[in-house]
Amino acid sequence: MTPPPEAPPPLSPSPAAPPPLAPEGKIVFVSSRGYGGGLLGGLAGAHAECNSMASSAGLSGSFKAWLSTSATGPASFMTHSSIPYVRVDGEIIANNWADLTDGSLSNPIQVTETGDPTSKSIILTGRATVAGLPTSHTCGSDDCTCGSWTRSSNTGEMTGVGSANAVNAAWTDYSTVNICHTGNGGYPIYCFEQ
Repeated sequence: MTPPPEAPPPLSPSPAAPPPLAPEGKIVFVSSRGYGGGLLGGLAGAHAECNSMASSAGLSGSFKAWLSTSATGPASFMTHSSIPYVRVDGEIIANNWADLTDGSLSNPIQVTETGDPTSKSIILTGRATVAGLPTSHTCGSDDCTCGSWTRSSNTGEMTGVGSANAVNAAWTDYSTVNICHTGNGGYPIYCFEQ
């Protein structure tokens, strides 16, 4: 007599599908804090602020501020990424450095390090060119960068700004306004993961 066939092992439940992953890339955000032109002592202070905000928001990596001085621009001191630049919410800004600096973004950089929309669209940049070079504009008697981000003033001193809502070259090179002082709670900066 043939023994009955063994029963198949019970089926285990199917594992749940993993949650969708944000695109891999270098994080870009608008600072949730505002600054006057003095900006804590120049580019080094601006980079330190970007890293402080990123750390507070739980973002890893090293960050630098997208700011021009009269002598240098982001193209000189930032890593030229070969992978996408993405906002905290996962939206792609640009596919790589070449795409970031070609004058057209995929999405505006209007999200802070916490993923919230920025409350201010005017961003301190010194009017760095879209290629990340120092500005070619003049701002009256100043260099468009509040003395390379070391001088706060209420005397009408001008600086260059970008627009967080723009997807063309105006994201970095938008206008020139009187914001070297710290009025209105200051103005944000762009921070880029390196």
